[in-house]
Amino acid sequence: PGNGTYNLSGFGSITCGGPGPEGAVLVVVYCLPSESKKTITIYTGAWEWYCSGNYTWTHSGFNATNPVNSAKYMVAFGNGQNFSESATEYVYLNGNLITNEIDGLTGPGSGPCGNGSLWDVFVGSATTWIPGGATSADFSFNNAAGFDCWHITVSALSVTSTDSLTYACTAGYDDPVYVKENGEVYSDRYIEIYDVRGNKVYSGEGFGRLPRGVYFIRHNKGVRRIIVR
Repeated sequence: PGNGTYNLSGFGSITCGGPGPEGAVLVVVYCLPSESKKTITIYTGAWEWYCSGNYTWTHSGFNATNPVNSAKYMVAFGNGQNFSESATEYVYLNGNLITNEIDGLTGPGSGPCGNGSLWDVFVGSATTWIPGGATSADFSFNNAAGFDCWHITVSALSVTSTDSLTYACTAGYDDPVYVKENGEVYSDRYIEIYDVRGNKVYSGEGFGRLPRGVYFIRHNKGVRRIIVR
């Protein structure tokens, strides 16, 4: 629900040379009023490719501007280890090389047997890699090492787009909405309040009461804000 330290639990132990879970990836999508409108697509679902081979996955569901003013990528891999197999583990976006090593050394910490952190995360600009007007982009990898197994866990792509706006990013407005400790909400103008599932839970001018949670508030200028209690 906000900034802080959150502990993950319930995982099995990791041993040198043995199986076990390796961690988690947190993807944060944020909004800045100064940025151009973008469509963000996220691919999830670990794919383990045993030691060698090729794999391609596609990000779609966007309509890029022409030309593309800004594009960024993030791609994360698990189980990468430092076996001195440099320049044999290739990752591409639309045929453009992102990295040639998956060695567990891009993240902090060290894993079992000193083989790096077992996580690799790559972030960078893809502005020149996405054609103007594109509606999809392909990530791919070629594991030519032949003995180091690793897997894709998540990838994200942000592209300036012509898609319809689904969230109005704002720096705020002059007519505040007040929230009291007991959950009472007060506004001096007409507002609509939605829960995270998109259900309208309040509309009107004056005040209402909300249970603890996260809500989207829409006032008559169409700007949305989030209340976290």
